[in-house]
Amino acid sequence: FTPLDPNNKLRPDLFLPSMGKQGRGLAIDVTIGDERNDSNASTAARETGAFLAKKDRAKEQKYEDPCHQMGYSFLAASLGIFGSMTNKLDSLIRRLVEMAAERAQIPYSTLLPYWRKRLSMNIQQGNARSWMDSTVRMSGVDSLQDSSLNL
Repeated sequence: FTPLDPNNKLRPDLFLPSMGKQGRGLAIDVTIGDERNDSNASTAARETGAFLAKKDRAKEQKYEDPCHQMGYSFLAASLGIFGSMTNKLDSLIRRLVEMAAERAQIPYSTLLPYWRKRLSMNIQQGNARSWMDSTVRMSGVDSLQDSSLNL
């Protein structure tokens, strides 16, 4: 993917051709945040989805203008470590599942829950790796082994 700004090598995480507004390419940058984090807890406690909206705004400030200058649409894809996501990201997932269901001739009503479970499982595996790595760093041992992290 071409850097959006050659001066700082700014690059979104994903690019989906023709999935943006008016058939433009859609650049996506993903962030996963912890609602319990000190910088997120007070926001998350006051309003459902507020901490994700805050993460989206930060990504939009970073990527939106450079993407638009290159003729792309931009989507900030913010998720929480417990599986919450913004409505915009949920809409994109629904569109992708709709396309996949049509292409694979699998009912949408079957495929959407499957994708949601897979996404949730991947987030949880990432959480487990992070917690295990933290335990390794705090304990001073070389590694902790858990076969479930190799799925």
